[in-house]
Order: sequence, then structure tokens, then C-alpha cells
Amino acid sequence: MRIVDLETFRKMPEGLVYSKYTPSYFEGLMIKGATWESDFLYQDLVGNVKNIGDFDLFDKLGQMRMDSNVGFPLDFNCMGRDGLFEEKQLYAIYEKEDIEGLIKRLQEALRDAFEEDANG
Repeated sequence: MRIVDLETFRKMPEGLVYSKYTPSYFEGLMIKGATWESDFLYQDLVGNVKNIGDFDLFDKLGQMRMDSNVGFPLDFNCMGRDGLFEEKQLYAIYEKEDIEGLIKRLQEALRDAFEEDANG
């Protein structure tokens, strides 16, 4: 992992996995999309419940909060637009080895939590 400033981040290619970084604190896990003149696109990998608008999203979140047996799929192809960034914002850029390690760890968690053999 490495930490870069906004100017450096905006010059980097699409597809980077990153987190916003404030000294000693990492925020979210995102994938960088296209950089536009004054802002850029991103995909947040955390909490993107598939929905057809704000009312649908709020309804689904409420249902899940009220009943732990209710679940909805996530949308891993939903882009957002970041035009409200701080000029001094820093970004933690995950390197190839970091992403490979994350994938490996997620595969282990998937196996541990959901395979019948792991749960006896």
C-alpha cells in the first residue's frame, strides 16, 4: 500500500483499489473510475444494496434492520461521482500484492463461513 495526494491520485488509471485516508484512519474500499475535468468516478465496494432509487433503498435498509432474516443482494457495478473531495485529501492505494492478499483472505472467509465441512 502507498499513500498519495489528490493530484497524484487523479492522474492514476481506472481500476485502482483505494481507500480515502486521513492520518491513522482508512475510509471505505473503492475502485477508481474515470477522471473528469473537475471530479472522478468511483465504485464503493461496501454497502451498495441493489435498488431502484432512494425510497427503495431506504425501504430495504429498514426491512433488514427490523428483521435479521431479510437480506438483499449487493450491486458491485454501481458507480458514483466524487466532486466534493477535499483538496488535501489523501488516498491509500492498494498494490497488486495487497489485492491478491485481500482476495485470498476473502476466499478463506467464504470457505470458513459457508462450506458445510467447515461448520461440521
